[in-house]
Amino acid sequence: MDSIRAWVATLCAACIAAGILQQLSIRRSGFSVIKLVLALYILITAFEPIRSVRTQEEWFSVPNVDVQAAVPDVEAASIRTAENTLEKMLAGELTQAGIPAKHVTVILEQINDSLTVNRVELELAAKENAESVQKAVRRFFGIEVPVIIRKEELK
Repeated sequence: MDSIRAWVATLCAACIAAGILQQLSIRRSGFSVIKLVLALYILITAFEPIRSVRTQEEWFSVPNVDVQAAVPDVEAASIRTAENTLEKMLAGELTQAGIPAKHVTVILEQINDSLTVNRVELELAAKENAESVQKAVRRFFGIEVPVIIRKEELK
């Protein structure tokens, strides 16, 4: 109750001070500016208790955010999307060539501002010929690409 009484007294004092300053202002040309400043002073005084309810730390607290965790790595995601697309296309090409691949992995490498095919990893049936696989991969990419072939073990 004492805090409310103190707040009302402060607000009344601000209003009285604003009224006296308004009466003392001689220049009528800047009268609207003076009224605006005095009204703002009264409003600030009126809202001071609301601001003082919060502690200084709460009032200016900024959440801690790890910038690296918040920003997605768009470049890495784009490279992975390109790898997935090439894997599907190469698997289709190998199937058309009569080479059924169990698993196809294309690994791209970024050098400066361009992407190159680092290697291709394939899991094939034990009977597949490595030379025909290499030829199909070369035909697909148009360049010589290192191919790692894992043969499926017969059970």
